[in-house]
Amino acid sequence: MSPRAPIAVVHGTTKVFVNDLEAFPLVMQELEKLSIAQVPSHLAHLATASDSIMNAVAMASSKPIKSLRDTFPFFRCRASAADFRKLRALNDAYAFLRHTSVAE
Repeated sequence: MSPRAPIAVVHGTTKVFVNDLEAFPLVMQELEKLSIAQVPSHLAHLATASDSIMNAVAMASSKPIKSLRDTFPFFRCRASAADFRKLRALNDAYAFLRHTSVAE
């Protein structure tokens, strides 16, 4: 029986065994590059849009915003019905893709 690797790393759908502890930082850097390359562009665009909205609302309301859904009360009175529907659609799309995409 062969000796076991000291470290096993699971990152998304990739599993890596690291035998040399000195190479561990390099392995982690390469896995990060791999995960960035795997993120679908539509998911990255939705994440950027969501983050921008959440940051703007957090600054304007002085309240902690953890998700796009937390912005709903802020926009309910301030946005038109059509814009509020778009915000909800953005939230639904981003939540769906976050939970169904391979790269996480």
